[in-house]
Amino acid sequence: MDQKEALQTYIEATQTHAAQSVHGEDAKKINQAYDRIEESVRVLMQSEEGKAELKQLLQSPIGYVRVWTAMVLTAEEPRACKKILKEAAKGTGVWAGTVRTFLEEWKKGKLNSAFS
Repeated sequence: MDQKEALQTYIEATQTHAAQSVHGEDAKKINQAYDRIEESVRVLMQSEEGKAELKQLLQSPIGYVRVWTAMVLTAEEPRACKKILKEAAKGTGVWAGTVRTFLEEWKKGKLNSAFS
């Protein structure tokens, strides 16, 4: 997977993962989306250009993309990511609960990012 494909896959998979989690529809789709996110992040984090593209997604107008990116980049951009995660954690439902749990574990020092 090249960097351009990884970025597009990442954006699509973050939306699928979060939306499926919110609606609790299909665990298989949720797991597949997670795997695609993880694979894409590995490709993007291999280069400074890929990291820069991810950092730009912290400004995405798509909430799921922005929040997933904040979970991925907590070690790289802690201040910006914390703000995004705190805002998302104010919501209700499964997705907000997931974000709250991530935020709590990150604050305890148990996580550096969604994949560490």
